[in-house]
Amino acid sequence: MKATVLANHLKASELQERVRKTNDASMRDKYRALLWVLQGEPCSKIAELLGVDRSTICEWVNRYNSEGEAGLRRKPGQGRKRRSVSGAVSQS
Repeated sequence: MKATVLANHLKASELQERVRKTNDASMRDKYRALLWVLQGEPCSKIAELLGVDRSTICEWVNRYNSEGEAGLRRKPGQGRKRRSVSGAVSQS
């Protein structure tokens, strides 16, 4: 299996600090994933640990490699769209 290459935007100690300090669970998972990639863990194992698809880990790594830390942040229009609920809501 080919090792995943991680750009050297942040050091392992900086990733660990961000894992500890961030309040955003999504960003924490992304920092954890990057730290594990840096430590040589395969994307498939990381995906299993985080409960996401392997392609999601690859996408995070690719965005981080090309855009740095900014590539990990959610952009407008990303993510699951809210569903509208039909019917009236009663006010009690």
